[in-house]
Amino acid sequence: MRHTEAELRHQILARLTPGPFMPDANLLALLEAYWDARGVAFGTKMAPYKAGRIEEAWWNPPVLEFRITRHPSPWFRKQKWSYNFETDRATLAGEWGERKNQPYTRDQRRADAEAIAGAVREGQPHPAVRYQGDIVTIDLARLPATRPQAYVLPKRTAQGRQQALKAEVDGFLAAEHGFARLPDRERRATLVYRRSAPPGAQGTR
Repeated sequence: MRHTEAELRHQILARLTPGPFMPDANLLALLEAYWDARGVAFGTKMAPYKAGRIEEAWWNPPVLEFRITRHPSPWFRKQKWSYNFETDRATLAGEWGERKNQPYTRDQRRADAEAIAGAVREGQPHPAVRYQGDIVTIDLARLPATRPQAYVLPKRTAQGRQQALKAEVDGFLAAEHGFARLPDRERRATLVYRRSAPPGAQGTR
C-alpha cells in the first residue's frame, strides 16, 4: 500500500519525541519513503535510500538531526545531517573519519590469549574454541581483532595477528600438564590439542 506524502509525514511526526533517540527500522523506512517522495536534495553524499544507515538521531522540532555512516572504506566516514520538516531543506552539518583498523596492542593480544587458554583449561565455551571429545581446536581467526574483513582488516594484517596470538596461546598451554599439541597442516590459524586430563585438573609443568 502506497502512502501519500501527507500520510508519511504524519506517521513520521507521530513517532518523534524531542531529544536524542535511536530510530527503529519502521521509522527509517518511513523517512526513506518520505524523502524519496519529496525529492529531497541531499547532494552527492547522501540520498533518501541511505536512510537505513542512520545510527543516531535528535528531534528538535521542526528539525531532525542524525548521524550516518557512509559506504564501506578503510575509514568510518561519519556525517551529521539536519532536515527541516517545515522548509524541506537538508543540510550537511559535519563530516569526519575514524580508522576502522584499530591497532591490536600487546596487552590486548595477551588478554585474548589468557581468555582462550583459561576457557580451554576449564572446558568452557569460547568463540575461538571447539571441543570434540578429548580434542580441542582453537581457531585464532574467529576473534574480531584477527578476522579478515573487507575494507576493515586486510588479510595479511589479520594473518600476522593470528600468528602472534597463536604463539601466545600455545605459550600458555605448553606450560600445562594434560595438553598435547597435535599437528594441523590444513590451517595456519589453528591450534589443536589432545586433552589427557579432565577440565580444571591441569597443572603447570
